[in-house]
Amino acid sequence: MTKCLPATQGKLQSYHSSQASDPECAQIMKYNQFGWPEKHRILDVIKPYWTLRGSLTIQEGLLLFGSRIVVPRAYRKETLDKIHSGHFGIQRCTEGTAVSLVARCF
Repeated sequence: MTKCLPATQGKLQSYHSSQASDPECAQIMKYNQFGWPEKHRILDVIKPYWTLRGSLTIQEGLLLFGSRIVVPRAYRKETLDKIHSGHFGIQRCTEGTAVSLVARCF
């Protein structure tokens, strides 16, 4: 699955390492593996993922939303900056990233 993602092996490994050390991603991965508790029992920073939980998977150790990488906090600014450089409007930006990345911006 991860071979189909538009990223180099080095970048995928960076995302993998960063997700493992990111408290939000690490907790989501635990919930994904062992089951989600009731919504009122999870941390507020994880609650936005509650409605997405059915589409969150772990493939080759990488947290994905559908076929998109869940961007860990350490890479969010860099990722959004790359998306917005060469900005062609909101629809064009979201179309291009919808295939490969999910940057949580709430």
